[in-house]
Amino acid sequence: MKTLFAVLALLGVAATADAGVPVANDMTCAQTLAYSARHGRVYIRTYSGDVIPIYGYNRACDSHDEAVSYWVRTLDNPTCVIGHRCVSRR
Repeated sequence: MKTLFAVLALLGVAATADAGVPVANDMTCAQTLAYSARHGRVYIRTYSGDVIPIYGYNRACDSHDEAVSYWVRTLDNPTCVIGHRCVSRR
């Protein structure tokens, strides 16, 4: 039971820590790309109103992986590519 309360407390801290950060939905694609390059992540607002981080990965994929674009919705572009992720071809 103590563990459950500790987890809930940490979740509350994480939720309030994200409050007030720039959200990609409220920025242009260029602004979002600049923020992603500087911080390694951007924040998006979900349909439920939650603000969550999205990490754009730009590392090289292994030979058995395929690079898939990772995009977010911005003010001026519904598919602003902020990086890619590696997906196994197997």
